[in-house]
Amino acid sequence: MSGGTYDRNETYREESYTSADSDAERRRLLAKREERIKGFRSEIGEKADKPRPTRDVRRDYNAEYVRKAVTQPAPGVKRVYVVLIDNSGSNQKIANHFRNSTNYLRVNLGLVDPEAQYVFVYFSDHCDGDQWWQAVDYISPTLEGEKVMTSTLFHIDDADGGDRPEAHECALLDACGFNFGEVTERHLILISDVTGHGMGMQGDNGCRYQRDWQTSLDNVEKIYQTFEMIGCGDDPDVAELQQQFIAYQHPELLKMNFISLAHIKNSGHRLGIVLNAFLFLVARHRGMQTVEGFLSRLYEKWINDPVFGGDTDRRAKEAILRFAKYVPGQSEETRSMMSRVLVTTPAEIDDLLKQGAVLI
Repeated sequence: MSGGTYDRNETYREESYTSADSDAERRRLLAKREERIKGFRSEIGEKADKPRPTRDVRRDYNAEYVRKAVTQPAPGVKRVYVVLIDNSGSNQKIANHFRNSTNYLRVNLGLVDPEAQYVFVYFSDHCDGDQWWQAVDYISPTLEGEKVMTSTLFHIDDADGGDRPEAHECALLDACGFNFGEVTERHLILISDVTGHGMGMQGDNGCRYQRDWQTSLDNVEKIYQTFEMIGCGDDPDVAELQQQFIAYQHPELLKMNFISLAHIKNSGHRLGIVLNAFLFLVARHRGMQTVEGFLSRLYEKWINDPVFGGDTDRRAKEAILRFAKYVPGQSEETRSMMSRVLVTTPAEIDDLLKQGAVLI
């Protein structure tokens, strides 16, 4: 992370222009960030030639923090996010990426929505037996929450999935039966590269329990205030079928609440976007200031740790701009925001948009 520090409780305290108390402070922090970005850009070539550091999460395991049963939110929590992650054979790289990014998740969730709690469910299909549904209990984005997530994920096994679709219809229905305690605001996010049974995919052997996805979504509509999906596969035809998850209840929300990554053919780049697409959705629920702060951090992270090699600056700009189509508000406001986030001119933003950077 850049532009902030950790306190003695290992909580990241951000110094960001998006939360400045005055115009003068905002200008000061914007200028400071521009200098920081300039330095990162100048170092991309040198850093791109070095091996990227990796984190060995095995040393963070502690059996005392394993929480596989979904219980209830902590007292006083009013907002929760339930995240359903496809854990089948075709999607295990995505699931594993979440497992290996618990520190990154904790820091960013702590910045975008520290008052909420989060449930992560790794699901597949009933042919996987007890492994079809594996969960991490309600956690807060704190150091303890990170320990719970890291340790519990060591007990989440890879699953096979059987036929091409997975048991989305059952996962969605079961997610409606959680104990939400005092919570008044519930958000559901689905991450998958395929569809549920009965949604038109080939190689569909049907739901073992004869459940249908429409009934499950009817229940989601009653329980959750929002439902969003990240389609993380590389097949545009499957992405077309996945649109049904949102279009069934709210076709008017399809363009905003269904994020398809099918046009990102590089599996490594698609992998990196999924986790950040989830964080983007959480940030979007907290407003435009939070969205801008998150995208600013993300751009800094990508160019400080050159994820796209020597071409990182251009590719990072394109990747950030892919989120533009999911930002509510007027296009001119989004254009101005992206100019600040990417520390560039509106003209360059226009050039990148014309090149199709927003097409995921």
